[in-house]
Amino acid sequence: MILLVGALGSIGQRYQAILKYLGVAYQVFDPAQGDKDIPTDWTQMIIASPTGTHVGWCLHAEHRDKPYLCEKPLTKSGGNIPISQGYMVCNYKYLIEPGQSVFYNYYKTGTDGLLWDCCQLVYLDPAATLLTTSPRWHLTANSQPITYRELENSYVSMLRDFTKGNYENLWTIEQGKEMTQVVLERVESENRSNTSQIQLNQTA
Repeated sequence: MILLVGALGSIGQRYQAILKYLGVAYQVFDPAQGDKDIPTDWTQMIIASPTGTHVGWCLHAEHRDKPYLCEKPLTKSGGNIPISQGYMVCNYKYLIEPGQSVFYNYYKTGTDGLLWDCCQLVYLDPAATLLTTSPRWHLTANSQPITYRELENSYVSMLRDFTKGNYENLWTIEQGKEMTQVVLERVESENRSNTSQIQLNQTA
């Protein structure tokens, strides 16, 4: 049985819908809904809780030696992350080949911020263009549009692989750690650039 940690957000609801579609048995545990007693009869875990809780849930799964799939971003901090055995959400890997150039026009970002919400794209293509000015969702890879249906199907493919134990197509936690560092460096670089621009404007 799958233990789905986190259910209130759009991602948790998406995973519930896909698990139902796949006919996979699952149970939801969500402290935000008042759940207190963590189930023990699960064989795999999907972590879709708030970002700040991800590493703790990964550790919980690792202590039980159970496979887990953690939603992105793994964390928003750097340094030593004491986990090593799980898998990261990697649905874009089913759509975008390494080395492809990515353009993402994103009208509404989530709560983690644009770079963190798009961290898979930044990891696949460090020079990815991320914008927030478009009135509609639009993603292209090497100038070829990716449809919303293709995006949804990538989640289905990812969860099908995970629930069947086919882990070779998934990102490992080690890749998730590397992805975290890539995005941290870009966030810090953009923050420095923005600070320099503000100081330049103030002295002009």
